[in-house]
Amino acid sequence: MEALELFPNHSSIHLKYAGFLRHVRKDLMNAERHYQEAIRISPDNGDALGSYASFLHGVRNQLDQAEVYYKRAIQADNTHTNNLCNYGLFLSEERKDYREAEQLYK
Repeated sequence: MEALELFPNHSSIHLKYAGFLRHVRKDLMNAERHYQEAIRISPDNGDALGSYASFLHGVRNQLDQAEVYYKRAIQADNTHTNNLCNYGLFLSEERKDYREAEQLYK
């Protein structure tokens, strides 16, 4: 927590810590809180938006909300390969929108 204490308004630290809480500690409630804080600090951070979308999709199964964040992530950075592919996977798996998924992959 030292980095967060030194730089509490640094969105990347919140994002990395959220990932740690999610994957290592399995502390989903606090992970979500840190994803949200990263987005609050930097609302156009494609990494934070895409990571939170993935969390909402894969962990919370909140599909409509996940799609909102995937779209925001791509709008923030339409060259972010990970977000484009994750949204494509979401569209093909959850929405069965294969045409749009393929466009994202291309």
